[in-house]
Amino acid sequence: MSPPRTGIAGSLCRREEQTRESRRFPFLMMSTMEVTDPVFAIAIAAELAGMHPQTLRQYDRLDLVVPQRTAGHSRRYSMRDVVQLREIARLG
Repeated sequence: MSPPRTGIAGSLCRREEQTRESRRFPFLMMSTMEVTDPVFAIAIAAELAGMHPQTLRQYDRLDLVVPQRTAGHSRRYSMRDVVQLREIARLG
């Protein structure tokens, strides 16, 4: 094993390694996700909450948990919505 590079050569080597990793794992380059970011489709949110997707649709109709909508009108749930769904299930 060669000794670690220092100075400019070491810096360039580390940057190249980080770039290679970001191509293999693009999610590592994403900014931190906020709990209010609408990222989960209904099937994923239902699975995370331990519920059936139809239950989430019913809660939306009853205004218990109202997800954000995409331009195509699909529901997108945030982690905060998922926590609310879990709390509703716990109380029920």
